[in-house]
Amino acid sequence: MSSQSLLIFLFVGLLLACGSQTQKASHSEPAWLHGESQSFPRKQYVFGVGEADTLSSAKERARAEIAKVFNVAINTSTRDESHYEQLDTRLASAKESLVVSQSIVTQSQQRISGIEIPHTWQHPSSRRFYALAVLPRQKTASSLRSNISSLDQATTQVLDEIAAEEHSIFQTVKSLSLAIALQRKRKTLAKQLAVVSLTANRVPDRWNIESLINRRSKALAALNVAVQAAGDQSDKMARILANTLANQGVSVSKNGQYRIGLQLSSQALPAQGAWFYNLASLTVSVYGRDNTPLGGKTWDYKVAATEPGLSEKRIVERATKILEEELVGEFFKLME
Repeated sequence: MSSQSLLIFLFVGLLLACGSQTQKASHSEPAWLHGESQSFPRKQYVFGVGEADTLSSAKERARAEIAKVFNVAINTSTRDESHYEQLDTRLASAKESLVVSQSIVTQSQQRISGIEIPHTWQHPSSRRFYALAVLPRQKTASSLRSNISSLDQATTQVLDEIAAEEHSIFQTVKSLSLAIALQRKRKTLAKQLAVVSLTANRVPDRWNIESLINRRSKALAALNVAVQAAGDQSDKMARILANTLANQGVSVSKNGQYRIGLQLSSQALPAQGAWFYNLASLTVSVYGRDNTPLGGKTWDYKVAATEPGLSEKRIVERATKILEEELVGEFFKLME
């Protein structure tokens, strides 16, 4: 091979090598794409990687990956089921200062505040976007401990007020319900802390939620309420009303200290095709010890069915659900 041919061969080889290196560099993926990052080690950060066609979607998916870590580890309940949870304005800071808040949409999902997106990357060939989301463990753990402390202080204040002041049964039940709600939120935060913190430095429970619930049940049992129903299917609705109160721990008898009256009425609307419609109205009224009206509430709703008989059934089903979800709460509001 002549010297000129050798030079040409070496030159072409050099160009090919440079091109190969350039292509390799252009396709070089960041280490965090595969779960490793020197800048954000796992001992110091919770992180997730998101991939999508758009940058904004990739960022959202990265945040969702962090939220998924919490959801899987916590298996949190979707919401506090207390029908009469009333957060007092003086305790608002305990609620508003939560760094990790729970947002329930269709399924149980958590939006964790404090998540940052330090890095993004787009694949040069597929044009897909990738995003890295990180959550600082130490900072988040510190905030969680602070929030847990705030909830414990709020619970202490509520329970101390019950012990220090002469409360009516209604006030006692409402205060205990608030304490239970605060401690349920606290329980969720404690589980989140266990996920964030890699140490055994947990915040011990100060109250047992089941004990608070039992204490509230005993207070509810001291209430004695009489029930009566009028209007559509009055006998059936009277039984449903009594069962709803009993299931909430309220004693029901003919000579109760208080009386709850119920009236259900409905009106058939013009049928539309194969569908039958009814407009229904459910009214609950509360009366005091001397039969003095204390107030009430009315719920108006509409049902539809393919048969008239089925429509009537759905009227009662809807009324039953309203009572189960709202009756006790409305009852206690009228006692204020």
